[in-house]
Amino acid sequence: MGVILTKYRREFMYLLRYADSSELVTLAAGLPLLIFQFLHPIINWKNLFRRVPFLFDLRGRPYTIAGKWSLFILPLISLVIVHDYLFAPGVTKLFTMGGRHDRMAIFLSLMLLISYYATTQVRVAQAKQTKLSGSLALYLLSAAASSLFYAIWRDMQNYRY
Repeated sequence: MGVILTKYRREFMYLLRYADSSELVTLAAGLPLLIFQFLHPIINWKNLFRRVPFLFDLRGRPYTIAGKWSLFILPLISLVIVHDYLFAPGVTKLFTMGGRHDRMAIFLSLMLLISYYATTQVRVAQAKQTKLSGSLALYLLSAAASSLFYAIWRDMQNYRY
């Protein structure tokens, strides 16, 4: 266990030493979103029903219902994304494509999209909101996808046979 923590500490110190200011701002914007995703369901736990919306259809209305524990699935996915961005960029190859700014755009767009979806789950379960705003969700998804596809296209252009 100590070896793994030492490796993480070394990778984190390397990141802090060699990251430019825009990467640090990206982390400063992304980490509070992650913390909010975990705290929002906990703060509203008593006001929620036993069953909460889990998936939404194309019109933005909930069509799958699950237990309250399902509110922590999206924050856990965000935790994996943050882990991949910080420590293990070679695991999923999501943050190894393209330039530094492409990776930052993908990271922030994914964090915003997941935060919006997780917040909407809680608000619909509390009856403070009736549906997911499809236009906002598609806007955030297209921001992440366009940055990702641009990074893939640029890597394909620079690939040497």
